[in-house]
Amino acid sequence: MERVYHRYSAELKQRLVEEIEQGQLSGREAARDAQTSVTMVLQWLEEYGRFKPKRDVVEVVMKSEQDKIAALEQALAEAHLKLRAYDGLINQANQRFKTDIKKLWHDTARAGTGDDVAGVCRALGCSRDAYYKRRARGGATTGAAAVVLEAVDALRVEQPRMGTRTLQAQLATAGRHIGRDRLFTLLRSTGRLVQRKPRYTRTTYSHHGYAVAPNRLKTMPVTAPRQVVVSDITYLRLTHTFVYLFLVTDLFSRKIVGWHVRRDLSHHAAVIALQRAIDTLGDVHGVLHHSDRGSQPNTVATTTCSSSPPCACCRV
Repeated sequence: MERVYHRYSAELKQRLVEEIEQGQLSGREAARDAQTSVTMVLQWLEEYGRFKPKRDVVEVVMKSEQDKIAALEQALAEAHLKLRAYDGLINQANQRFKTDIKKLWHDTARAGTGDDVAGVCRALGCSRDAYYKRRARGGATTGAAAVVLEAVDALRVEQPRMGTRTLQAQLATAGRHIGRDRLFTLLRSTGRLVQRKPRYTRTTYSHHGYAVAPNRLKTMPVTAPRQVVVSDITYLRLTHTFVYLFLVTDLFSRKIVGWHVRRDLSHHAAVIALQRAIDTLGDVHGVLHHSDRGSQPNTVATTTCSSSPPCACCRV
């Protein structure tokens, strides 16, 4: 089939373009009247039309808007993630410190942060009525808390480690009534809770019925090794438990001459450590054995060693 080429005059093109711009014809209708394609009509619009299509500008604008939407969605997702993380931290802090951090927001709001009270209350899950009541109640109790703290400081001048329950009883006697939990919270928030002392493993039991020898080391000059050996007990902490280490040390050279490890504080371990010291030193005649007043070393001092003649180092 032979292809037919049409020649269109400029007047025809301009008339069709004008009708399209006025809304009398659509692009497809103009192409049908001129017996041409829609692509050709679009070319005439670009060439003769007053409102030339700007596809590149539209595409750029659409692309920039999509980028903005994607950036906003990403920022919103990050904000939600941050809020979930903050909520988790706040819940952990509330469980650890036995308080409700969200209720403290009224202090910062009173300082004039400019936040929307209704919006923040919705975010924190509380009502505006509860917020304003807590705000008013906090202002009224500030003076009373200061009076209680002054009374606590006065009581602890004579007894620095007076506990909270004793303080509550003393305050009630003085006419200042305050709840136990309220007093705990007040002392905790101001750093006035008594810190617990660390508990150490006790290895010395001095209240026993064994004989206690006088301290001969106090007046004895130590000028060389093999004059005085000292005994002591310590503990070694393991993964799930601890064991006791019995030591016999030369006082002058600081050398450990006898030792034994045991899971309990039996005096047999002290005897084994002392026997090892005797084996290490050899002749122990005239050697002074010094220890604290614990039950295990005194048991050793009052028993007879297996060495012959009797071990002179067992004299405390």
